[in-house]
Parts: sequence; structure tokens; C-alpha cells
Amino acid sequence: MSAYTELVPDWLKQRISFEYEIESLAWLMGKDIRQGKATDAEICVSIYLASLQAPLDHDAGQIYLYVATGLMEARGYTVPDDIRTTELTQDQDRKLTEWKYQLYRKRGKAETQISKAIKEVFGKSRRGQTHKTGTVPVQGVYTGDNVGGETAPQVAPPGLGSA
Repeated sequence: MSAYTELVPDWLKQRISFEYEIESLAWLMGKDIRQGKATDAEICVSIYLASLQAPLDHDAGQIYLYVATGLMEARGYTVPDDIRTTELTQDQDRKLTEWKYQLYRKRGKAETQISKAIKEVFGKSRRGQTHKTGTVPVQGVYTGDNVGGETAPQVAPPGLGSA
């Protein structure tokens, strides 16, 4: 776990937790709403933490600004024009999609306290099959808490080093 996780803003940690709750509940209902990809909030945190360990290349910087612009504007913030990024090149968009798939594969399916409780009560998960592997707790991914008994690895985008 990166020593820098305490630098991640609480609102971003909360957003990731909320996204995990939604993903986990959808998974229990038989829906894969992420389609094997991490969220923009997860990518933003991953690139941010990677940037604290090594400089970002141009494409990674543009991808970070693109994702951060979307997240900040969704919160009602005005992003300064000189860093506001609303488009990516085809190559940058391909890299972003690739990083989302890689981050999702490394973190596994989200499992939350709520989904654990539901599975405990009903004993089943998606499509009637018990789902025990490849899960991460909501808390513990970026906060360092180890509520679920396991902690997901901090993942940096490829080429940026490990976090």
C-alpha cells in the first residue's frame, strides 16, 4: 500500500466506496455494470499516486487532466482553462481504456460490507453461485483500512511504476 494514500481527498475515497457499493449490488443482481473496467475515480487516484513517485509522461498527464476535469466538473468546480482537458487523442483514449481494464483485473470485483451481509443472509451471489474469489473490500483500497480482512494492492498505470 502506498504511503501516500492519506493524501487522496476524502470525497474521492467516498466516491470510490460509493461506486463499489453500486457495482457490488449490481453484481449480486447478475449485472456487470463495469464491463471489466475500473472507474474514472480509481484511475484518477492511481495516476495521482503514481505521479508522487515518478514524473508522468505527456500522455499520462493528459489522461490525468481529462479524468480529473470530468470528476471536478461533476462536483461543480470550475477547472481553469489552461488545464481543463475535455478530449483525448485516439492513442490516449486507447491507453485510458487499457489502464481501466488492467486496474479492474488487479483489484478484482468489488465486495462491500453490504454485499457480504446479503451473501451471508442468502448464501448465494450472482446467478446462484457462491462468489468467494477475486474480491476486495470497499474500505481498504485507498484508505489503508483493513476492514474486510484483506487489502487490494495499489496499482499504478502501466509504465508509471508500481504504487
